[in-house]
Amino acid sequence: MTKRKLDTPLRFEVAPGIAVAHDGHTVVILEATSGSQVRVRDVATGAEHTVSISELSGIAGGLTRGDILDRWERVRSTTREEWLLARRRERVIRRVIRGDGAVATKVADACRALGLSRCTVYRLLQRYRQAAQTSSLLVGHRGTPQQHRRLLSQL
Repeated sequence: MTKRKLDTPLRFEVAPGIAVAHDGHTVVILEATSGSQVRVRDVATGAEHTVSISELSGIAGGLTRGDILDRWERVRSTTREEWLLARRRERVIRRVIRGDGAVATKVADACRALGLSRCTVYRLLQRYRQAAQTSSLLVGHRGTPQQHRRLLSQL
């Protein structure tokens, strides 16, 4: 497969092993099946699909490899309810980004629709602009990650 650069919402390279977004999911390009189609694997489900290159969008170049791996791990451990909430957030956030009118009014509408504060909606906008994909809008879990241990001090 020859490597090509495409102009999409975020640029990406079309080559095996490259992570991109398709239909709100993070997928990895497996191979080209024709001049305009590629076979991809959904990172969250493992399902393989053949899709048009024009349906793909890149992942933000500002993310480090560690950020991308952390994001994939979050997607893998996400429940169906959390994913549906992220999809709902994405629909609302896209209306804020693409809609006509004053930004403050669109953000206020998003706050009401999602039941979130103005600051939280702006944080979601920032995360979605950095990487325009559903996984950017997953609910963050607070506290110590499950795979880490907390050190207890002895008095």
